[in-house]
Amino acid sequence: MLRLEDDQDLAKYHFNKEIFVKHPYSRDVVGTAKFPSRCIRCFELPAVYSKYFSQHGMLIGASGDLTPQQFGRNSA
Repeated sequence: MLRLEDDQDLAKYHFNKEIFVKHPYSRDVVGTAKFPSRCIRCFELPAVYSKYFSQHGMLIGASGDLTPQQFGRNSA
């Protein structure tokens, strides 16, 4: 792990674990060494997608200099 080579990152990790104890902020953003064994496998993707993702209630937005067609809408 690269964290062991970076004193500042190591200190930040342990500081957050102590300050935020059971709050989500205490968790590391890069995961843990155990995480890969719990990853979704390719054959599980269709079931996971259909369970957790839906177009109902989904909102996608963009900003900047683009036309509705560039954004993917057929009409303005």
